[in-house]
Amino acid sequence: MRISSIYIDGYRRFKAQSIKFEDGTTILAGANNSGKTSLIDLLRVVLGGEGNLRAEDFSAADRFDWFAALVGAAIEGEEEYRVFVEHDEFFPKVPSVDVRIEVTYDPATDDIRQFADYLMDLDSEKSSFYFQYRFSAKRDGLVAACHDLYADIRKVVDRCGWTSPSDAVPGSSDFLVLQAKIDAALVEYSKPEVFFADESYTNRLLMGSYKDLKRLFNFRAVKASRALDDTNEDKSGGLNQRLIKVAKEDENWLELLSKFPEQVVAAIHELKIRELTTDEALKSLNTVMESISSTNGARQNDLFLDFHVTEEHAVQMIARAMQTRYLGAGVPLGEASQGLGYSNLIYLHLEAESFIRSVSQVENGYLVNMLILEEPESHMHPQMQNAFINHLLSRVEKGGGFQAAVTTHSSEIVRSSGIEQLRVLKSEDERCRIVDLREFHTAEVAGKSAETQRLFSFLYSINFSDLLFADKVIMYEGDTERMYIQALIRERPELAGLRAQYISYVQVGGAYAHVYKSLVVDALRLKTVIITDLDYEKESVTSSVQELNPLYSTNATLNTFFNEEDEDADQDKAKALTIEGLLGVVSSDTGVALVPDTQLAAVAFQSGSEGYARTFEEAILATLLSAEVWSSRTKEAWEMLRESSGLKFSIPRKQESPTIRQIVSSSSSQKTDFMYSLLLNPKFMDTVPPYILSALRWLDS
Repeated sequence: MRISSIYIDGYRRFKAQSIKFEDGTTILAGANNSGKTSLIDLLRVVLGGEGNLRAEDFSAADRFDWFAALVGAAIEGEEEYRVFVEHDEFFPKVPSVDVRIEVTYDPATDDIRQFADYLMDLDSEKSSFYFQYRFSAKRDGLVAACHDLYADIRKVVDRCGWTSPSDAVPGSSDFLVLQAKIDAALVEYSKPEVFFADESYTNRLLMGSYKDLKRLFNFRAVKASRALDDTNEDKSGGLNQRLIKVAKEDENWLELLSKFPEQVVAAIHELKIRELTTDEALKSLNTVMESISSTNGARQNDLFLDFHVTEEHAVQMIARAMQTRYLGAGVPLGEASQGLGYSNLIYLHLEAESFIRSVSQVENGYLVNMLILEEPESHMHPQMQNAFINHLLSRVEKGGGFQAAVTTHSSEIVRSSGIEQLRVLKSEDERCRIVDLREFHTAEVAGKSAETQRLFSFLYSINFSDLLFADKVIMYEGDTERMYIQALIRERPELAGLRAQYISYVQVGGAYAHVYKSLVVDALRLKTVIITDLDYEKESVTSSVQELNPLYSTNATLNTFFNEEDEDADQDKAKALTIEGLLGVVSSDTGVALVPDTQLAAVAFQSGSEGYARTFEEAILATLLSAEVWSSRTKEAWEMLRESSGLKFSIPRKQESPTIRQIVSSSSSQKTDFMYSLLLNPKFMDTVPPYILSALRWLDS
């Protein structure tokens, strides 16, 4: 039995989103505030039966729309308000939370005795149960409450002079007070209900009680906000408690513990503790009480001590007496002697192990067993994160009978996971969007040629993990470009916006940037700029742009993104643009060329502003000298430039008056030295090739 998918609508930032879960481990990756913790909070309520939902758990957008609808109706007048809240169209506007859970089973191996009463679809070809959790308001009670709210709403409307809901300023004191009253009415008349249904959720029946759904799941969520301490004052003994928790899942625990109370009582009698305490502590007390009782004619019985030891007392005694110690340099060390990373690792292992042992219990064999770990990377360095996630993946695979899910914003955990296991939570327009990378892999990679699959596998292994947490993406050709781009973002005042965002840098060379479009732009919807080279045959142009225009670029990315239909060829065939054609697709406003069919991706490459350079290094020199790349200078002039600027480049011996292109060609083995000499001279940050600056400004816009 396993959870196949969960659909969420109306809960916090989730609007009609589905999450499909793997049979083993599902990795839920996302940046901070993307919805990972919200998801766990919801599952603790729905599957774990812990607590109930509050006003803050409804979609903020839905709450505001409902607030605006009530205020707008009240502004129209009392009769119009009454008609509005009693109309049939009113109730669909009320915020609610809808969760739908598909549980899949294997007819050949799974025992469905606990689920049999909830089988709605009798199609022998289907093997799923469908459950629905709804937290929504009851109509009659809410309508009555809305009638009572009219006076409060109207009072605020009149005092503030609102003529439309847009006049209500979110965050103002009047807004907040009125919003709180409306929210209170909503929650007061909302209650959770659970149903079992068919696949379409159009036919559904109410389950006996809300707790009936929880009884079908053995669910445990381990939250990130856990109490760990590596200071000397740590007296919590937290690991002791968790070690006992694991031990209690062992089948021998109850047998051993049942003998404990009798043995403790026998030890007490053997040591004559009872006699000693009675003689010394109670003798004088009984004498005093006898004297007091005689004054009122009442007889006071003597006090005596007895011992009653239960199994609960035994567990408390074991927990208090047991110490978790570490052996260091031959001597025992306390729990606080280890760093938070090791304490966290042990804590997570024990929590997982305790759950895994619970799965083996007979009664849980008929349930859906799910373990969720929230951000296990806390306090761990990358190597430890890698070790933990690999251990967990292996444990889930070997253990069987349960599913695991891990929420994370760790690149290391993502890197250690298979792409098919990954679900990415993206924060977009104040909502959470789920990107299922198994679906992406199936659609874009699986079934393609072996060469294509190897290419994707390689590219993802080196560049993939950071992309999942990025705000924006810069694709570049080589290491020197990255050094330069990062220096520009750090130094240029107009690029301050990029410094405040998480930029993922992806090295793609000149031939592979387009391969990433389906993932980065289409699936993840990341704003992306590709900084690449014009790349025409350098030997073909010796003196003028006229020689350049009819040529074609050898850059595969440019040729893939920008082409034109060839009227003389078959309809499905395309023809690469000439250099003149490529330069024509660059916007005069932004200085970049938008990738066709999207507003999220643009390409920047050299043009006349960089002297028709074909490479990054040529563009740097052409910009510094305000010259075209085929223009020449005497060796003496180049030597003077090298000395005055501090730039590291070579001057070819054969040419009397080398061109910019010949200087760059001669310095091809010194690219890194050239870049360092450029970056170490602050004045060169003021003279930037326009195509690069345009790319970064577009990305920041």
